[in-house]
Amino acid sequence: MRPKTWSRALIRAVERLRDDFPMWGKAKLGTLLREEGFEVYNSTVGRILQSLMQRGRVQTVARLRKSPAVRRSC
Repeated sequence: MRPKTWSRALIRAVERLRDDFPMWGKAKLGTLLREEGFEVYNSTVGRILQSLMQRGRVQTVARLRKSPAVRRSC
């Protein structure tokens, strides 16, 4: 397997943006990263996110979503 070639600056930027926008995925974060000057593909952002989630550095979107709404009678 090829070693990962992500820079530490890119990893920190992905982690920072995910903390700022926890519900956003690789496509939206990739756009923001390119606006910041990083030359990165969305698939690379996805791999970095997956790595950060496996290490517990960022939460998955499923954990952030609310549990199914409980219907309340009015």
